[in-house]
Amino acid sequence: MARSSQPPSAGAEATVYIDPWQVPHVHAPERTGVARGYGWAQMRAYPEELMRLYAVARGRGAEIWGDRYRTSDRMVRTLAIPQRAEAALAARSPELRAYLEAFAQGIDDYARAHPERIPEQARAVLPIRAADVLAHAHRILMAFTLLTGQRPLVVTIDGEVTPYVAGSNLWAIGPSRSASGHAMLLANPHLPWGPAALRMFEAHLVGPDPPLYGATLLGFPLPLLGFNDAIAWSHTVNVIDAADAYALVPDGDGYRLDGERRAFDSHVETVLVRQDDGELVPERLEIRRSVHGPVVELVDGRLLAIRAAIDDDYGGWAEAWLAMGRARDLPSFEAALQTMHLPMFTVGYADRDGHVLYLSAGQIPQRASGRFGDWHQPLPGDRSELVWDALLPYEALPRVVDPPGGFVQNSNSVPWLATLPVALDPAARSPSLPPPWPLGMREIHGLRLLTADRSITFDELRDMQRSSRAELADHVLDDLVLAGRLSDDWTTQRAAEVLARWDRRLDADSRGAALFEAWLHRTLGSPAGQTAVPWSAEHPLDTPWGLADPRAAARELGAAARELEQRFGAMDVAWGEVNRLRDGLPGTGGSGETLGSFHTIEYAPGPDGRGRPVAGDTFVALVELTPRGPRAEVLLTYGNASPDAPFAADELDRVASGVMRRPLLDRAEIEASAVESIHLPRAASVEGR
Repeated sequence: MARSSQPPSAGAEATVYIDPWQVPHVHAPERTGVARGYGWAQMRAYPEELMRLYAVARGRGAEIWGDRYRTSDRMVRTLAIPQRAEAALAARSPELRAYLEAFAQGIDDYARAHPERIPEQARAVLPIRAADVLAHAHRILMAFTLLTGQRPLVVTIDGEVTPYVAGSNLWAIGPSRSASGHAMLLANPHLPWGPAALRMFEAHLVGPDPPLYGATLLGFPLPLLGFNDAIAWSHTVNVIDAADAYALVPDGDGYRLDGERRAFDSHVETVLVRQDDGELVPERLEIRRSVHGPVVELVDGRLLAIRAAIDDDYGGWAEAWLAMGRARDLPSFEAALQTMHLPMFTVGYADRDGHVLYLSAGQIPQRASGRFGDWHQPLPGDRSELVWDALLPYEALPRVVDPPGGFVQNSNSVPWLATLPVALDPAARSPSLPPPWPLGMREIHGLRLLTADRSITFDELRDMQRSSRAELADHVLDDLVLAGRLSDDWTTQRAAEVLARWDRRLDADSRGAALFEAWLHRTLGSPAGQTAVPWSAEHPLDTPWGLADPRAAARELGAAARELEQRFGAMDVAWGEVNRLRDGLPGTGGSGETLGSFHTIEYAPGPDGRGRPVAGDTFVALVELTPRGPRAEVLLTYGNASPDAPFAADELDRVASGVMRRPLLDRAEIEASAVESIHLPRAASVEGR
């Protein structure tokens, strides 16, 4: 029987059922009840992590947890993220304000009901306000928009060094390519597994709108991807340039613009930094703003002004994602996109009417001149004509609906091969959009899988997502094996035979995979790893090809073989012996970025020298939209709660076996399976939180 808890009050507002996989199913008659239950559920799963995220969004992480957050606090304050959140909240619709206030209330309700689960330091962050929720999401979305061109700022705004770039796989398959005749969607975000800011949270929300099952980033008040009874959608990180940095020319205590001196809009704030002995040390922070935007002072004294399109639409993302989750057909879903509130991301969509859609979304500046990439480096800050004030319209964004090929896809490359046959003309693009450039190996792998099967079943879709074939091997391995066999070195000759026998997969029992990866690590960026034929837009799936210097490649193969023999006793050591999902659980899958595995798990050396997962597959969903309702399977690799939670459990055994789980959608089944149920009574007004 499920354990039940009920805070003292009167009149139920929401019920939260926790299923055996720690997924909350929130049932409420009103939208604010859904929001409140959603906030409660996130706080139950990640109490300390949520408090840290919201404290950092206030620019007060260092005040509680010390020097680790000093840099991010200064950047968050400089960008005026918390201050602008307050103003944005007041400007948003009453409905959205009520929703955000209820979400924040749910977090506080959990903290009051379970103070023993809130670490003492984290209690200083309470209570949470609706503006904190807006500020946190804005900070994370700002970091995503800075991924292209302004990477150092990503680190400082995030507060944690995350060396693994966010990625994803996304497919929407139309009826003409589906064996059942129903549209299907693959949602497969790839994110770092460590930072709480990028942790995914799975939930099922049932209220007055269509029941919505999906996932979000921790601390966000709504699902960012998912499905209801009629539609499904997901995202990837797309290639856009939505922010610019301007190198200001100082003029006394101001700056130069069009030959004239301008004064900064400035004020001083105090950042408190907690020391190891508990003392709070104040630091002076001068915050300046130019006509371009907030001003960042670099270590060498240079001044950069940051202009990001997302800053002109603070909180609009919430309106868009709420509307997307409530849509039930293509017109209503696309109406949400046409508001232009999404700051970035590829959108992939499928519905039960058989439609599929691809959109490379974003708030992209309409720049005066130049080519894509010209604006990545700091621009002259003394020329007002470079300060844009308009965005590309919806009609200018790369968009594909129901293409003849029967599918749309993206794995983080530029949009021009969103489907095959090609449906987008890059020659007609705005110069603010990226030109064609080489596909990544992971995307080539995905396109090969899609184009090889004209009638995809649900089971085949699952198998395709699990494909661990090393795409790079299909492009260079034949040359490498031949060069190794021709070598005068006996170890290199033996290594060539190991690779010749390899199944070219990254499965736990694959022998040769570790050797190929060791060779790759030795040759990345060097002449020994350069291909003979570069990538070509005319042959996008067959290039690059071969090795430019086979002899140099063979020498590195011999060195890689000796390295594995020294570390593991054999050059043909199994992939699952070199990499572990956790202690005792052999690894599977591999790098999509370097090896081209579609089933992406990025490994980094652990304490014992074996690889441990640090990024890759997070939330995985397969959805078939049928007239009777969605057929779905899901997986959340690291589980749906903090590793420190008493009920924490990952799903790495499922990652290893390839067995996904069926999400619970029927209320009777949810109630029967629940390990805990929480009844949240109606609370007093939360206006003004």
